[in-house]
Amino acid sequence: MIFIGLGSNVGERMNNLTKGMSLLLQKGIEINKVSSVYETPAWGNTLQENFLNAVIEIFFPGTALELLNILQEIEKSLGRTREIKWGPRTLDLDILSFHTEIIHSEFLQIPHPFLQERAFVLIPWAEIAPNYIVPSIGKSTHSLLQQLPLADIERIQVFQSGTGWLQRISKE
Repeated sequence: MIFIGLGSNVGERMNNLTKGMSLLLQKGIEINKVSSVYETPAWGNTLQENFLNAVIEIFFPGTALELLNILQEIEKSLGRTREIKWGPRTLDLDILSFHTEIIHSEFLQIPHPFLQERAFVLIPWAEIAPNYIVPSIGKSTHSLLQQLPLADIERIQVFQSGTGWLQRISKE
């Protein structure tokens, strides 16, 4: 299983997520599951607009590095710049996990670092794959979510249901 986290807090946030999903489909990446979209406060660099976040499960026959290159190409095509760490972005596409692989390279960290601290990742991920065991952590997404402080979880609100978002993508 491959899971991708999506986020946007610049411009037409929902439109950015939808365009990103459409571009994934155009690249031949199969989307198996789509979470709801959640509105979340910024994490890390908190002096910025709220994000919309979601998680998808995909099928991709290539390598993790090949997928990373495609995701970065899509981000760039939608105006993503990398000027400030954890800064504002039109679209952020992160590989959360790639099958059972554990990768620690200069270019790629899988599972994604800090995911066990991020309610904005774990809430949508647990929605579509609650029993998925995260490699190297050895716990399910649901279990990791339950370990987060309630205050972190309560700050995140449903923006659009997964079904509604999926219908919007199919119209693109």
